[in-house]
Amino acid sequence: MKKLLFILLLLPVTVFGQRYKEQINFNAAGDQQVALGKFIIGAAIRVECQISGGWAEDGGIYHIAADWGNQPKVVYRGESSISTRLKFHGYVDPSSNSFVYLFASWDNQSPSESSANNLKLTIYSEGFFDTNAIGTFSNAQELENVLIVQSNTGNVGIGTTSPDSKLSVNGTVHTKEVKVDLIGWSDFVFEKEYELLTLEEVEQHINENGHLPEIPSEAEVTENGINLGEMDAKLLQKIEELTLYMIDINKQVQQLTLENQELKEKVQSLENQ
Repeated sequence: MKKLLFILLLLPVTVFGQRYKEQINFNAAGDQQVALGKFIIGAAIRVECQISGGWAEDGGIYHIAADWGNQPKVVYRGESSISTRLKFHGYVDPSSNSFVYLFASWDNQSPSESSANNLKLTIYSEGFFDTNAIGTFSNAQELENVLIVQSNTGNVGIGTTSPDSKLSVNGTVHTKEVKVDLIGWSDFVFEKEYELLTLEEVEQHINENGHLPEIPSEAEVTENGINLGEMDAKLLQKIEELTLYMIDINKQVQQLTLENQELKEKVQSLENQ
């Protein structure tokens, strides 16, 4: 005998689906009505209803778990076609310094803030990290794998809670290509007005300072890092200067070779007399 369990208006509920146990199907009996009855569909829980109005009890949880090989779906505000696992028409609006949690749980496990495999989305305010921010966290206790977007500066931090640039990454960045916009380049070295230091002057600077002219020292780089575009330009400048030195030395070698050939011819001429 079929038993009608409940017909309730605007009921906040907590549902836990378990493997190898009964499933529950919610069918909309009409606007603002939810009917609960035992009806098995495959091995999953399917929800096709609209729940609106009123307030859910503080701490309420909607938890739907599937059996092996099934793909349960939850749709907020109902649609004729269920094409996504979870769909919101509207917005999630946490209060100040509160969190939205995405839990990775198994079967009928109850999600917890201290779970190691959950994702926490939050909007911080009133001085947390000294700024408003949007962050993701692996759990409630530790700020690891953190992503911060500062609302007052637009700075993005990955692995850091205090980004000081538009993008601050505390770790290794793996990319196929990096493009840097620059103003000016090092071709001024080839202009006639450029005063190229003599090799003697370069040697003296190295002996006194331990690095090339116009190149930062190891201590400066350790303390301040380097600007990638600026450093590439400086390195190219030194390569171009080195090229000029080599061109000059090559001219000297050619001149010496010519003079040496002339001397050989004179010596040969004297020997033939």
